[in-house]
Amino acid sequence: MKTMYGKNCLQTERGEGTMADGPYKLPEGWCWVRLGEVAKICYGKANPKKPGAIPVIGSGGVYDFTENALVRQATVVIGRKGSAGEVFVISKPCWPSDTTFYLSWIENVEPKWVGKWLMLRKPISEGSTATLPSLRRKDLEALVMPLPPLDEQRRIVARIEELMDRVREARRLRRQAWEDAERLMQAALAEVFPRPGGKLPDGWRWVKLGEVCNVKGGKRLPKGASFSNTKTDYPYIRVTDFENMTINTHNLKYIDATVRESIRRYTISCRDVYISIAGSIGKAGIIPKELEGANLTENAAKLVMYPSGELHLFLLHFLLYVGGGNYNKEIAMSKISQTTKPSTRRRNEATMFPLIEAYLNGHIRRSAFCEQHHLSIETFKYWQKKYKKAQKGKDAATTSSSKPKKELFVPLHLAPTSSKEQTTCELIFPNGVRLLFSQPVTAPFLLQLIQKGA
Repeated sequence: MKTMYGKNCLQTERGEGTMADGPYKLPEGWCWVRLGEVAKICYGKANPKKPGAIPVIGSGGVYDFTENALVRQATVVIGRKGSAGEVFVISKPCWPSDTTFYLSWIENVEPKWVGKWLMLRKPISEGSTATLPSLRRKDLEALVMPLPPLDEQRRIVARIEELMDRVREARRLRRQAWEDAERLMQAALAEVFPRPGGKLPDGWRWVKLGEVCNVKGGKRLPKGASFSNTKTDYPYIRVTDFENMTINTHNLKYIDATVRESIRRYTISCRDVYISIAGSIGKAGIIPKELEGANLTENAAKLVMYPSGELHLFLLHFLLYVGGGNYNKEIAMSKISQTTKPSTRRRNEATMFPLIEAYLNGHIRRSAFCEQHHLSIETFKYWQKKYKKAQKGKDAATTSSSKPKKELFVPLHLAPTSSKEQTTCELIFPNGVRLLFSQPVTAPFLLQLIQKGA
């Protein structure tokens, strides 16, 4: 059956016409049609599971290969269940599975044109109530689409594919540029930061993150709660939003005031450093100022710096240098606080012991004292322990100096003896020392020796 293109509709040589009205006016020679007028909507079939080279197409794409083809001409496969509405243009023999529809052409059209249009206007089901997303055949048959003359279809498809090649190349170049920038960043950071465990410059020392910052977690949405369908004043940052050391706001989620109230304490500041601890492990960065006070996902932690200032930038670049991605599967919060980093701040007994004494002599709570003096709890505990140990050493030295010194020697008055003289007395100590006396000794003298030996 020959197809002829009129001004406003597609007509066959029998004079049968299609719909003339559409959502908007089309160029000369184009017409509006329903998908069911140019293609038969066919159900796919179950995977025969016979090994071969023919691709089996499911609602999510190619997932297996089989021996024979169900469809041999170019077609468009559309997800029917699961990933309903996903579109795949297949130009070679294939086997659409039973979770899909495929198109068998009634009119002479360019399959890629139909596929590109369906990708642009993803098919949706009208009135489906199933829990699993699904698409009905009648929904596809009623789908309205513009149809230009065949040569115009092919010209447009060729132009689209040319532009998509440029897009793919631009993405490849962007990805390569980002990889080059990361390598350059690593090289630059390597010139600044010493290797973990290596020798530090003068005035630097290794500290645990817990000594310079508080590690705090985010919070998941309460049970039964969901994201808002509209933009609100309360953004919610997920790990998927972490990008290029900042936040990609393209697909940012929001919560309403009720949900915000229940998780209001789990927010992040632009002075904090975020790091992912589940999923994409080790992604670190700083949020932009416009997201100040946003809620943070439970799959990330925030590092709250002591003292405030530019130290968070120093920490961020150090984390990028050591590579947070080296952590496996999941980073525990305690592990983050134990991670070592170099610090340019110098704390010693001369500066810390007076602070410990001030705390012990005062009546302020430890947490408030630490916040007042820009100290983390871990740092305070470390120096308090050292202070107590030093005080015990001083007390022990003072006690020993106040006791009368114990005489360690007993004067002995010996007279010349002859080797022939017999031993008159023998004293054996518990440690095995033996004293042999060839001269008479008195009992008080022996008692004195015993007491000194004990």
